[in-house]
Amino acid sequence: MQAVVKNALESSLVAALVAVGSFWLLVSATSDAELAPSTAKVVLLALGLAMGLIAHWAYMCLALRKAGRSLWRWVPLLLLLPLGSVAAWVVLQQDGERQAAAPAQRL
Repeated sequence: MQAVVKNALESSLVAALVAVGSFWLLVSATSDAELAPSTAKVVLLALGLAMGLIAHWAYMCLALRKAGRSLWRWVPLLLLLPLGSVAAWVVLQQDGERQAAAPAQRL
């Protein structure tokens, strides 16, 4: 796998973890009926969730573009975060394994 594609995939994973963590904190902060969360806390967690999702999508698109894949087919799948991202990750991993195995077959 190309180093640029691998770095983009790792960055997309970190961004997805930020989004999931922000979502978890947002849900846990707003789930308690007795204590109303502060507006600033909810806004900051929502911004963290939004930025994490946007960064995840951007890094996944970067990885797909650097791997030579068409973005028009993958962007609708990436918007379905868990399924589309996992499918793109698997396809890019398989491409990397094929590229790594290709020089060994020529020898």
